[in-house]
Amino acid sequence: MKLQIAGHTLDLSVTRVMGLIPVLENDDRPVSDYVDTAKKMVAAGADFVEVGIRTAENSTFMPSEETELERLIPVIRAIGDECRTFVGVCTSYPAVMEKANAAGASFIVDPNALRTAGAIEMAARLHVPVVLCDPGSSEGDLDDPVSRLQEFFYERVDACLNGGMNRRNLIIDPLMGNPKRLDATLKMLGRISTFKSFALPLSAAIPAALPYLKLASDETDAVTLSVALYTATRGVCIIRTTEVSRIAMALAAWQMVNETARPHQLSKGIVRRFIAMRDLIRERLGHVVKNKSKE
Repeated sequence: MKLQIAGHTLDLSVTRVMGLIPVLENDDRPVSDYVDTAKKMVAAGADFVEVGIRTAENSTFMPSEETELERLIPVIRAIGDECRTFVGVCTSYPAVMEKANAAGASFIVDPNALRTAGAIEMAARLHVPVVLCDPGSSEGDLDDPVSRLQEFFYERVDACLNGGMNRRNLIIDPLMGNPKRLDATLKMLGRISTFKSFALPLSAAIPAALPYLKLASDETDAVTLSVALYTATRGVCIIRTTEVSRIAMALAAWQMVNETARPHQLSKGIVRRFIAMRDLIRERLGHVVKNKSKE
């Protein structure tokens, strides 16, 4: 499976990482801080970065169109100017989609799956990839989340195609927004491969889509990496995450071991990736040792 983005063709047969850069409504950090974050994510293995307004857990706050225009556009423009990567905007507002695209955004992530008036028409006109996300559901709908979401995405894909969008620009993220029950999330994860029937790239927000668990930090890391690798084996093409470094490293290791399990595919390119990963691990370990010695 391939994705056409900003004049490039991206091979999705290998799971890609999308770095999530949260911008808080009242954050007074300079734009340069977000650029630095984007650069670190790209260096750690992100193939894309997504910029969007983020709220506190369980918050019902919805950013206004004016807030998104004021806070997101300068960040997107700066990242696009200074980072060699694909940058996108997380929004449901058509006007923000348009302004972000003009500022350098090459894709859209819509947490409302293009249900806002005029959103489909805008996405069709911009002709960029769009990630359609599940906006969340009521408790009653969580008893059979897979069936509900299949119906939801069939309706949204049909609406997008009828609205003039190119099917090649559609990506779906079936993990539920604002998860409320662990059992519902586990059902979704266990059957996520069923969404391959749409013949569209799948994405997953990890760990954002996982219900909050009271775990120690190392236990949380283990859960996050396990889920990321599991979804990669079940057809997820893009993992959207703030944990770029850990997930990119885990995916790279798993993918290279998987490839080299077949001797005829042990190419010079794979060997170079192994060496690069080894050097990166050594560099990080050296940094940790140096910091501990200072303490």
